[in-house]
Amino acid sequence: MTDRARRGPRRPVVCTARQRGPGITPAAAEALRALTGDSGAEPAAVGLAPRTRADCLDGLRPCPWVRCRHHLAVSVTAWGSLQITWPGLQIGEMLYTCALDVVDEHPDGLTLEQIGELLNVTREMARRVEAEALQKCGLAMMRWR
Repeated sequence: MTDRARRGPRRPVVCTARQRGPGITPAAAEALRALTGDSGAEPAAVGLAPRTRADCLDGLRPCPWVRCRHHLAVSVTAWGSLQITWPGLQIGEMLYTCALDVVDEHPDGLTLEQIGELLNVTREMARRVEAEALQKCGLAMMRWR
């Protein structure tokens, strides 16, 4: 008999997908609720989250969809955990909440200093992220050819 069989089946985590989403721990869900200042996970229209940029162009601002990959309030670390970008601010106090809004308002791009201020990192860290992203794009282009 294996060790797993002796212990019995695994108990499910008591936390709904609406509260935490895929891959988000209950502690991270609580941090997101504290960040948004809301008792629920997302706005009243939970099932109507935008799926494309066209869906959210005329949407609410500041953006309430914290789970969106373009949202600037939360980032994912290299280890897959959530990190709150601006721990001292509520979402309504942030200058920008969506990376796509930043791109729309600055079509000529931003300096590394401005990107660092936006993401609450140093200019050097912004440079490293940019270099890594460009390297990944280059590798993808080489595979595509």
